[in-house]
Amino acid sequence: MAEVARKVESYNLAYQLAWKHISDDEKRKQPNIARLLNSIRRQLSEGATEPVFIASEALADVGERLDRESDDEFQDAIISS
Repeated sequence: MAEVARKVESYNLAYQLAWKHISDDEKRKQPNIARLLNSIRRQLSEGATEPVFIASEALADVGERLDRESDDEFQDAIISS
């Protein structure tokens, strides 16, 4: 039971840390951005324990995904023009 409580606490802390570092503008542009933080869960299941490092990696994952989506939109704009 203590392990579950520790993971819940780590998840909450990591999520709050990551959420604070996503700009309001990005949150408006990407209403489903909270779902992009799902790597927090993956990291915890893989044994990660430090919320700051978990949040940092989750933010890096979000940045990569947003960059890919931006690139895809750019490619689509070029193709359609």
